[in-house]
Amino acid sequence: MDDLESRLSGLILAGFDGTALSRETAQFIAGTAGTVLFGRNLATPDSTRALVDELQSARPPSRPPLLVATDQEGDPVSRLDALGSHWPSAMALGAVGDASLTRAVYRCMGTELRALGITVDFAPVADVNTNPANPVIGLRSFGGDAAAVSVHVDAAIRGLHDAGVAATAKHFPGHGDTGADSHFEAVATEQTEHQIREIHLAPFRAAIEAGVEMVMTGHVSAPALDASGAPATLSRNLLTDLLRGQLGFEGVICTDDMEMRGLEAGDDAAVVALDAGADLLLFAGMERARRALERIRRAMSQGRLEAPRLHASLARVDALRAVTRIADASAAAGDGVALTREVARRSIAIVRARGGVPPFVLTPGARVLIVNFIEGGASRATGARVESALGVAIAAAGYRAT
Repeated sequence: MDDLESRLSGLILAGFDGTALSRETAQFIAGTAGTVLFGRNLATPDSTRALVDELQSARPPSRPPLLVATDQEGDPVSRLDALGSHWPSAMALGAVGDASLTRAVYRCMGTELRALGITVDFAPVADVNTNPANPVIGLRSFGGDAAAVSVHVDAAIRGLHDAGVAATAKHFPGHGDTGADSHFEAVATEQTEHQIREIHLAPFRAAIEAGVEMVMTGHVSAPALDASGAPATLSRNLLTDLLRGQLGFEGVICTDDMEMRGLEAGDDAAVVALDAGADLLLFAGMERARRALERIRRAMSQGRLEAPRLHASLARVDALRAVTRIADASAAAGDGVALTREVARRSIAIVRARGGVPPFVLTPGARVLIVNFIEGGASRATGARVESALGVAIAAAGYRAT
């Protein structure tokens, strides 16, 4: 096995089950670029840090450290919820409209991540949520105005950098106008080329200007930019020509989870994604990652993937590892509870109030109706919610929440 073939696993980022490592899991992950942690891997802060340290110790000392990533966007996609840490949604931060507060929140989240040994955050969401019925983005977006979203994306990235954590802008070229969830089905945006370039690409340009280390592809096709209908993850037009060429992004292009059902490309999806311009392939589990690695090796031996192309991706991933190894926090984290309360207080929005806003006075024991839109506005992939945090707080204050 030549040097390149032995390094191909460095193009894989794989998840695993459980809060403990088997020998097999540790050996496989140690040979890849790194891992992604989900709620299923997080039990307590101490056990999570021990898990990460065990993974890193399985890596030969001469090799760069593993990338350890997670999706910590804030509500509703917040893996740290499993550890009792709760953060506001991007939509709430967008409603506040204070970029300095957004930066402070992401700095504080990043400090929590770094303390756990997590070096890469799959955040912020750079999608402009122009479709109010979007079933997968919704609260995960900073809003529906491209300029405002761009400001908050910039602030979020800088906040993560303050904490020494690498950031990821997602889901290129924009998942905000879609009417379906790519976790479960194929998704396309019907936006015109002008709309995509002027609205949906704007936050990605801002992210690149802010020094974002990674851009995550969406399993979203954009016929206005690629008439083939290929999802961005598999589109050379979108990844190589647009993101690399026209937007000038020089960092790591990471795919969204290659196991999502919205990616309909069969067993060769990993090969097609690399050929299109992706550098890092994300898998929620190890079995599909193993199969993809075999396909990549076969494609290289058959000449379907060229060595210079693969070397370039490996170099970008290695550069990201080096950055995460030496990164360190440059500012104090701040008080997370106080920040979250401030966002909650300032993000309340009066959508319509004919005749003005009436005084809000509750008598002891009053009944409060809570209309909660989270279930309808978040992906089924984020998991079911059995109670509203707002309802719990209202009940604790002595009122009846319905």
